[in-house]
Amino acid sequence: MSGGPPGGNQILTLVLLASLLLLVACIAVPTSIGGARKQAGWAALGRFAIDRRFWLFVISAAALQSSHQLYYGFGTLIWRQAGFPNSVIGVLWAEGVVAEIVLFWYSAALVRRLGPTGLMVLGGVGGVLRWSLMAFVPGLGAVTLLQLLHAATFAASHLGAMHFLARNVPPDAAASAQSLYSALSAGFGSGLVMLTAGALYSTWGGHAYLAMAGLSALGLIGVSRLAAAGGASATKSV
Repeated sequence: MSGGPPGGNQILTLVLLASLLLLVACIAVPTSIGGARKQAGWAALGRFAIDRRFWLFVISAAALQSSHQLYYGFGTLIWRQAGFPNSVIGVLWAEGVVAEIVLFWYSAALVRRLGPTGLMVLGGVGGVLRWSLMAFVPGLGAVTLLQLLHAATFAASHLGAMHFLARNVPPDAAASAQSLYSALSAGFGSGLVMLTAGALYSTWGGHAYLAMAGLSALGLIGVSRLAAAGGASATKSV
């Protein structure tokens, strides 16, 4: 057996296992609330665990966030192959961060205007547009403009997901619901997509962004169905 460092797939497997451990720990952590309220919290947790609309939300949100994995893992390599110098690549990464900060800065007005599912729809539309164009229009001018869509694909999607949970999950089950969402979205969903992102990149190069556009489209369809149903979860009444 080799004594070298673990490969990328082994590391991602450990990330997935750590996400599962984090989920279990967050659900099982003791609280200071009374016995009746604690039992109500577990009842609420069980209630949304069998709520199909809640799982539609989780899967849709995970798809929207997982669509970034090729960008996070191989964006720099794709840009280097396109001939961008490292200094320009650094500015492009910073541009995406600034774009999401600006959206968070104006988040209160956006939440009032669009609502949680509206923000997630914005993230899905932005993802389909961003990743599709990055697959076929990799020039510096186009990439500079498309980096602004990070405000939609990441920030709007995440903000919408957090507000959806706040509005649709009872306070006694909020921590468990957020742990479940985080583990499936940032852990399992993103980890599983990253496992395939390397193979997609090695085969298709930058055109692999089309698969990420497909994930955004999947998330958009799910969120649109959620919005059409009113976005309300049966757990709200618990």
